[in-house]
Amino acid sequence: YTTLAEAVAAAAADDTITLLKDITLTASIVINKDVTIDMNGSNIAFPTLAEGDEVFSVKDGGNLSLNNSLTTGGVVTANNDHRCYGIYLYMAGVNTANIGENVTIDTKAGVAVMKDNVLNVYGTVKGNGDFAITGNGEAHNTTINLYSTAVVESDGGIGIFHPQNGTLNIIGASVTGATAIYMKSGTLNVTGGSISGNGDEAEYAYRPSGANATGDALVVDNCDYPGGEPTVTITGGTFASENGKGIGSYSGNGVTELAHVNATSNRTTAP
Repeated sequence: YTTLAEAVAAAAADDTITLLKDITLTASIVINKDVTIDMNGSNIAFPTLAEGDEVFSVKDGGNLSLNNSLTTGGVVTANNDHRCYGIYLYMAGVNTANIGENVTIDTKAGVAVMKDNVLNVYGTVKGNGDFAITGNGEAHNTTINLYSTAVVESDGGIGIFHPQNGTLNIIGASVTGATAIYMKSGTLNVTGGSISGNGDEAEYAYRPSGANATGDALVVDNCDYPGGEPTVTITGGTFASENGKGIGSYSGNGVTELAHVNATSNRTTAP
């Protein structure tokens, strides 16, 4: 095949598409079926990607597995001048994205996870001044699993922004950002890993949309968001901040009660 789009269109169930060289895209790749791509040491670039668009559009029951059988390459990049995504899991259908261990999503905003969708990360997801992984406050029932080899980091932004009523499981991953994780709704379960905040310390301020980094490693924000009060259970892992708190619990938007954080691990730390 001469293009990745042609290979995806022709792929049948259980087929694996293997890249033979670096690819430069001029249009998003739509995934609406089970597709496995072995990047095979190659890279995928989309330097002209428009604001709000994405490299991979996963929708209508799509299941994308991005793997890399080699330890070099495997990087997905796009235009970092404005917010665009490496992978966008749409509300249309129940969709899944699996990011393999030797794969890196390195875009302005890494991965967006909408209603009913599942994201499994074994590799690396980077945000460049924006969220590395984000949901939507009105798109619920998501599942995000970060496994022991996963690395999620935002350079100057929030690593994971979780405003929806869904579940975020940290299973030994490394998450870093100005604030590493910001929970506005949903359930966070941390059984291991490293959660690190490296931003400047800033006072908490409620925002009706989005979030401000505080410098804390984890922010739990009880603010009467559509998805309800966030719930956090920590049984392992470490939380550390260069300038703020390891764990910051706040309330806003007329709510006075702080969100409850159930921490049972003696590895949970703060500066």
